[in-house]
Amino acid sequence: MNFTEKTLGKGKNMKKIIKTMTLVTCILLTVSVLCSCSEDKDEGRCNEAVKTVLEQFDTTPMDTTVSLGEDVYADNFERLYNFSIKKIDGGTIAYAADGGNADEISIVRAGENADVSEIKKYMEARLAKRLHDFENYKPDEVYKLENARVTVLKNYVFLVISDQPEEMITVIQGVLNQD
Repeated sequence: MNFTEKTLGKGKNMKKIIKTMTLVTCILLTVSVLCSCSEDKDEGRCNEAVKTVLEQFDTTPMDTTVSLGEDVYADNFERLYNFSIKKIDGGTIAYAADGGNADEISIVRAGENADVSEIKKYMEARLAKRLHDFENYKPDEVYKLENARVTVLKNYVFLVISDQPEEMITVIQGVLNQD
């Protein structure tokens, strides 16, 4: 009798142990998959909201989308929003790459310890800066900025600059309210 047979037993005991180990492994894998799916669903909610808006409003000049997790998002976040990226755990921005349009959708999900009202103030400051920039740069886009809105929903803060901000906000809220 070798060490394995002495330790684990023969025949029926060995089969029972293997079945138990297989069952435990399957349960752990199932729990792991379920947990990762729910995290991915929540992490992608900002991106899903922006994507849905762009699909429904296909005439918008916004042609570029960047999200948390992409280098370009991380590299530019603090310059754009003037607060630490560590305060969020999700975010997406859509804009017109040519820079000639004021149109923008910025959605961030506040992190666990972040103050949503503080993030809202930073978004409002971003809107004010964009308004100032476009007043001097391209005045015919100013009306979009004057009608833009910063909105809070749960732990999400979003800025919508467009011809149809109210309609886009409604779509975003629909996506972010999904369970």
